[in-house]
Amino acid sequence: MDDLSIILSDDGSHSLHSKKYNAEYHSSHGSIQESLHVFIKAGLEYLNLPSTKILEMGLGTGLNAYLSFLYASKNKVNIQYTAYELHPVDTSITSQLNYVQQTKSNEFLEIFERIHQCTDGLNIALSDHFNFLKHHKMIQSLHQESEFDLIFYDAFGPGVQEELWSKKMTDIMYRCLNNHGVLVTYCAQGAFKRNLKASGFSVEGIPGPPGKREMTRATKKA
Repeated sequence: MDDLSIILSDDGSHSLHSKKYNAEYHSSHGSIQESLHVFIKAGLEYLNLPSTKILEMGLGTGLNAYLSFLYASKNKVNIQYTAYELHPVDTSITSQLNYVQQTKSNEFLEIFERIHQCTDGLNIALSDHFNFLKHHKMIQSLHQESEFDLIFYDAFGPGVQEELWSKKMTDIMYRCLNNHGVLVTYCAQGAFKRNLKASGFSVEGIPGPPGKREMTRATKKA
């Protein structure tokens, strides 16, 4: 991952810039505020379930997983978190990220480190309320049906990795969700939303995080 460099977003939290894709891992307006808005508030809080199975497309910096851990700890709800990341970020980089400090959760520094250090394919309990499993493989290899309640779709944008926003992918996402399961993403591209609808989702555009007018939330119809 020599192509990655740490950058500072507007809310004081770190992001990464990929030279290979000429893309950033989070919004330049604020990494933490974007993740809280798109994935925690519009996803976890919206579903408001006592137990939630989450699938993340693109573990990346681990920010979404860590914020989900904090949410589970604060609200005493159970989360099984599964992430697919073909190219995991090296721990020499993740150890420098400031998410623990920025969220004032220094007591959980070890948890953030374990998210990146844990063994590929091994489901581990990071707390009484949070289990974590990561796969270093392509999301296209996912074959589960009706397995997850919530999908965090956080791949690089359609302009960078168009294939990850295709109908082939929305079909896979639809299949692996439970009835009334939800997919949330920062992306509001028209072609992607049409693919979601063609796969069977009910799609809504909702207000996006600072710096972005709209995001997408899609629900699997019963």
